[in-house]
Amino acid sequence: AAVSYIEESGAEPLALLITHGHFDHTAGIEAARARFPEMEVIAAGKDIGGDITVEVSQFTIEAVKTPGHSEDSVCHIVNNRIAFVGDTIFAGSVGRANYSYEALLQNVKNKIFTLPDSVILAPGHGPLTTVGEEKKHNPFF
Repeated sequence: AAVSYIEESGAEPLALLITHGHFDHTAGIEAARARFPEMEVIAAGKDIGGDITVEVSQFTIEAVKTPGHSEDSVCHIVNNRIAFVGDTIFAGSVGRANYSYEALLQNVKNKIFTLPDSVILAPGHGPLTTVGEEKKHNPFF
C-alpha cells in the first residue's frame, strides 16, 4: 500500500527509516527496495553499532538507539525538526515495553525530551505530537 501511495504521489523516496524490527514496521521493506533501488535504508538498532548521523540529500538524520519497546528500537531525528519514534512514545502514552520498561522511560527522558519542544514526534501508530506537548501532558512522565 505504501509503495502504491508513493508511486501515485510522484515522489521519489530518498530513505527508508526503520525504527524497529517488529513485523508491522518491516513488512514492506523488500517491496520498497525492489521498486526504489536507489533509496537508502537506515536500519534499526541491531544493524547499527551506536547512535549515528547520516546525510541524505538535504537531510541530516540522527539514528538514536532507544531500546525499551524492543531491543533494537531507534528514533530517527531529521534536521532536528521531526523525529520518527516508532513505538517508543505515542501521543499521551508510551509503547509496550517488550524489552525493558526502565530503559524505555530513560530513553524517552534522555534522548527525546532533550530535543527542542518544537520537534514533531511521528509515532508508528496514532497522531503526531511534539516534544513539548508530551513533556507537559504525557502521564508516564
